Amino acid sequence: MTYEIEVTEELLTAALTGYYFRSLQLEILIKEIREHADLDPRVAAAKFMPAELVAELLPPLPGVQAELLKPRRKRSRATRLRMARAQRARWAKQRGENG
Repeated sequence: MTYEIEVTEELLTAALTGYYFRSLQLEILIKEIREHADLDPRVAAAKFMPAELVAELLPPLPGVQAELLKPRRKRSRATRLRMARAQRARWAKQRGENG
């Protein structure tokens, strides 16, 4: 069953009002978290966002190493498999198993 909704100015205004209200709620929560954690938003963003986006959106932060802002290297599937195999071998050696 499909519904067709007529997009009117009233509907768009209501949606915009709802989204604006939600964005204000989120801003308040973000502010409370920052105050509680005492974090600089640029440092937090550098940890969780792609470096290109951080560089675009935020001014550079004095004292933050450039390495933190570089994107992580991507490893091939074969490399990840070799790393996993080697890690399993280290664990087995630590447990005293042969392998």
